[in-house]
Amino acid sequence: MIIDAVVLWVKLDDDLARSLAKWQEAAGPRSNLLASRYRDNEELSFSVPAIRKFLPWVRKIFIVTNGQSPPEAVLGVPGVEVIYHEQFYCSRHHLPTFNSNSIESNVCFIDGLSEQFIMFNDDFFIGRPLSKGDFFSQEGRPVFRMERHYVPDSADEDDLYAQALIGTDALLSERLEVEQRHFLTHTPFGCRRSSCFELWLNFGPQLFATSSSRFRATTNMLFAFLYAHYFLYKERSEEADRETAASSSASGSVKFLTADEYRFVPLGDGHVDWKLRLDRLILDRPAFFCLNDHIGANELEKERPVIDRFYDQYRRLLTSDPVS
Repeated sequence: MIIDAVVLWVKLDDDLARSLAKWQEAAGPRSNLLASRYRDNEELSFSVPAIRKFLPWVRKIFIVTNGQSPPEAVLGVPGVEVIYHEQFYCSRHHLPTFNSNSIESNVCFIDGLSEQFIMFNDDFFIGRPLSKGDFFSQEGRPVFRMERHYVPDSADEDDLYAQALIGTDALLSERLEVEQRHFLTHTPFGCRRSSCFELWLNFGPQLFATSSSRFRATTNMLFAFLYAHYFLYKERSEEADRETAASSSASGSVKFLTADEYRFVPLGDGHVDWKLRLDRLILDRPAFFCLNDHIGANELEKERPVIDRFYDQYRRLLTSDPVS
């Protein structure tokens, strides 16, 4: 089974800042445009080498970017290929975009992408060696990692992510059946390219509208959530048609992660223990972790040494030999 990795990356350089300011002015004020959403904390310089070290069976690592050039440390990683939005988007009229929901919806159109691939954000990290079976079954079906809690019935109207999640969930209930659905974890997730095309066939207008949305919006489809729950439902339905226990395959496709396997660390964000949680990552070696940047502009200079110290420890882990 050939498997590629796709890493979404953004860096707020001068060109992107000018473009962002231009389109933001045209779109009006948007509460989700935090500087940290586009800030580069050198995540890519560590997350990509980690893919190559801990997932050595990955063939290509596609770095998807708005036009920025990744650091030399990333370009030197074997198998890395830089892909710009205009090379694969379903419509160039949707560019430029500053919306990860839009980008995720278009990734399947990358020329040369393998049938099975793993989607990463640049703040998703691997902490120890993993196998293909951690992402796909022997039949090539993705393994979906989910939170225990369900999608809420309502959310703050200014919370664009939660509103989009509720909207995506409502669409699934309208098309499939009404049920409680779990959140997906902030971890890399496996996709089948042919299944992504099938999703476009079934939800084309909604995905096209999301693709055209330059900024996050309450009406966006959350691609990973839509993908996971649509195909889990499909699996259950196919098994029911074969008079097989409806939970057998679905239970093999869904995994609820323990603290040993996954950590979410919100950098800053008023969490008094985030620095301790950051330090524990190197000691505990979870399979997956996410470093979500919520550090305010006024805090960044003060907190930079903390982040640099962590990356120095993580670099030693990545350059140690053998893998363990």
